[in-house]
Amino acid sequence: MTKIKINSNKENVHIGLVEELGQVQFEIFPKVKNAVELFKSQDVKDIIDLGCGLGWNTIFLAREGFNIWAGDICKGYIDTLRDKTSKMNLKNINCKQLDMKNIPYEDNSFDAVICTSTLNHGTLREIKMIIDEIHRVLKPNGILITDLLSVEDQSFGIGEMIETNTFIGGRKGEAGIPHHYTDENEIMELFKSFKEVYVYRRNYIFDLADSEVMSQVYDIECVK
Repeated sequence: MTKIKINSNKENVHIGLVEELGQVQFEIFPKVKNAVELFKSQDVKDIIDLGCGLGWNTIFLAREGFNIWAGDICKGYIDTLRDKTSKMNLKNINCKQLDMKNIPYEDNSFDAVICTSTLNHGTLREIKMIIDEIHRVLKPNGILITDLLSVEDQSFGIGEMIETNTFIGGRKGEAGIPHHYTDENEIMELFKSFKEVYVYRRNYIFDLADSEVMSQVYDIECVK
């Protein structure tokens, strides 16, 4: 039986901009920084960063000494990340273009999975497929760090609804990308294959140069 613990208190988390390698980016989320201590306490060595984008989490975790497999469906992101890691002489990063619905690695391959700001980019069926794949490639007692948008987010209901709680065109800069919004009951169903699930409600406030943007998110930690 799955052990689920939900923290009902909402926490405000401010995320600022930083510059590295000539690029401006959002700083590493506290949940990723905090995961480092958890990973080291559990002797985690091999991590896959799914939906890695331009690889800021990948680089951060590699610098902490973990072996990182970085995967994204966008070839341009993967090519850019390969170039970055080469310039930084980071030898503990393996980059691969992939579809998270069909992760090209064997069962029980990784000690941990990071999948942030990515899992909600699809229909509910696609999200279930990705979670099944994550569960498959995690080793027994492996750790998943992920998140999903809340139905309480300000962008919920904006754009074209393609299915229940899933919209296209509701979030600036991601006009053609589906966004699925979830609640606590759905989270319990989605992650029922894991033996432990910890859920935290957080308001991420992104501090831009001239404005603030907020996302209401469920941060999720799972143990296989």
